[in-house]
Amino acid sequence: MKTRSYFHPRLLLLPFLTTALLSHLPVASQAQDADRDGLPDATEEQLGTDGSFAERLETLGKFPASAKLPALDIVRVDFGNVAKDRWLWTIHFAGPYTFNNSSLIVYLDSDNNPKTGRTDMGCEVMLAHNQGAAGVTAFAPDGQNVASSSPRVALLNGILYLCHDGAIKQENDRSVFRFTVLSETREPHASVDSSGWVQANGPQNSERKRTMMLDDITVDENF
Repeated sequence: MKTRSYFHPRLLLLPFLTTALLSHLPVASQAQDADRDGLPDATEEQLGTDGSFAERLETLGKFPASAKLPALDIVRVDFGNVAKDRWLWTIHFAGPYTFNNSSLIVYLDSDNNPKTGRTDMGCEVMLAHNQGAAGVTAFAPDGQNVASSSPRVALLNGILYLCHDGAIKQENDRSVFRFTVLSETREPHASVDSSGWVQANGPQNSERKRTMMLDDITVDENF
């Protein structure tokens, strides 16, 4: 006995309908960005910024590009407040930045007084990374070293992000401070570019609650 097979012409449409439906579905690989500020939620969590609040950054300085090493050549520095005494820096380069064989230091004169802090520079904090590993050096007004929390570092689309906690002088509802950024290679250890000292007038501090990070937990919970 022969087996009879049946075929409906509408089945021919299935491949086309499937393709059309898939083209309208969200792409799973796109990073989620709840507050639509350009920072994916995973990056916000890494930095300690608020994934439900769109951070507003201001440009503190633009710097001419050179032809040496575009990936380490500083061309722009943006800055904003994330929460009370928490600050976000974004550093742009002439080419996509890389952690490979690179280090960077932000020298921050947070009290806007070159006569206090590190003796030869007048900065209170040195925010740094060494091939992606964050580090910090901090100074009391008399130049002595003091403890401080390291910045949180992220690299996204060739832009370097540093988020750090600390006091910055406030004046007329603005943050007033000085800074300079140094970009280096590790092997050989050499300076590639520097912004030079910039007198900054940036976004003011806020009373927004900070996202709790591991370095915020300083008490013994008897575990």
